[in-house]
Amino acid sequence: MRLRENRQPCLRAPFLLLGRFFDASHAELLSGTVGSVVVRGAAVALGVLVPLVLGRLLGAAGYGTYAYASAWALLIGSVGAFGLDIVAIRELAAARTRGAWNEVRAFSRWAARAVVFVALLALTLAYIGALLACSRLEPRACAALRIALLGIPAIAAMRLLEGFAQGLGRVVLGQIPQQIVLPGAVVLAAAAIFCFTGQLSARRVAVAYVGAAVAAASVGMVIVRGALADGPAAPRGEPRKAQWLRAAIPLFLSVLVALLNDSVGVLVLGTFVSTEAAGVYDVARRAATLVALPLVTVNMALGPIVSARFAEGDTVQLRRSVRFGARLALAGALPIALCLVFFGEQLLRILGADFAGGRLPLLLVVAGQLFNVAAGSVGLILNMTGHERDTLRGILAGTTTNALLTVLLAPRYGAVGAAGAAAASFFVWNTFMALRVWAQVGINPTAFARIGPAR
Repeated sequence: MRLRENRQPCLRAPFLLLGRFFDASHAELLSGTVGSVVVRGAAVALGVLVPLVLGRLLGAAGYGTYAYASAWALLIGSVGAFGLDIVAIRELAAARTRGAWNEVRAFSRWAARAVVFVALLALTLAYIGALLACSRLEPRACAALRIALLGIPAIAAMRLLEGFAQGLGRVVLGQIPQQIVLPGAVVLAAAAIFCFTGQLSARRVAVAYVGAAVAAASVGMVIVRGALADGPAAPRGEPRKAQWLRAAIPLFLSVLVALLNDSVGVLVLGTFVSTEAAGVYDVARRAATLVALPLVTVNMALGPIVSARFAEGDTVQLRRSVRFGARLALAGALPIALCLVFFGEQLLRILGADFAGGRLPLLLVVAGQLFNVAAGSVGLILNMTGHERDTLRGILAGTTTNALLTVLLAPRYGAVGAAGAAAASFFVWNTFMALRVWAQVGINPTAFARIGPAR
């Protein structure tokens, strides 16, 4: 167990002192999880603050316009990362475990250049598509979309740098750009615009979003440079481009499909129904993601551990870490889900009367997210053990379900239809991937895994 490589000694020390309760693998996972909880806790506060501030200042229609434009920018910007952000976690964690810093530096240089090329290509194609689609969009939605798309290269860089940071052991710091800097800068910029001009529009918030994405990518660059500087000097290794590309393509498709699954409701409602319906659904969807917060924080710490344990062939510790992480995530998710069930309507009314209709969509998505947490870290386990194609198949099945049901239900039932489709997709993809983890890796990834010997 190479705990010396985990640069979170202050967080890990208390858990190591409780040695009779937690073994070394649990200490490493808990230290990364606690650090992630701190960052994610701040991110949750910002996640509540963004719709609170923008919803109050813009109204449901204006907020929906911003949510629609930023959803497209985030989706296409993530395409620009080409799945190399996930490959980076696996490759850099494994290389760091072996002490192969020449491989770390070779991958980092090659991946950065590849993402620059793909992101610029994605920006060009997206802008052409936006200009062609503007004839069927509301004018304000079209204007905000054209501006938000300019942030695509910065979003791609931010995602890649987060993958670098996690692979290099900066699990907590690596989350700061996307989770803290991006939403925080949007809120600060929007508040500043309103204070100086006395008015706020979705178009101006889209400008703030682009600036925030640039700021987040810049912070990510500083973090990664520091992590690389801490490593020993080593000659640049020979890039294994073909191998990395083969790994990146299914991961790229998985990320694309997963993000589409996450944003299809907003995109369909904003395009075919109204930006107001998109705004109501987006607020309900964002609130429901609080249920998945414990799973996300566990995954941030668990990813490098799974990669390292699988590379070492340590199946016993792999099983124990996965089971422990799933139960830890579910224990955190249950109280959050109960709070949203009983107090969700009051939360929505804080944003304004326009958002009161989001209670039922909120309950539907909360149910789907709770199932998602109970299923465990299924996608992460498949990705970190070289079974990316199974992740792609699972997410594709869930997204297909979501897209079909959204197209069928959203035009008739609005935000409720989109929420029902999202809940169904969680059930489909998590069930499929949990079965594939059992078949490919030989472990039960759910929170209800039986304690027993490895298969």
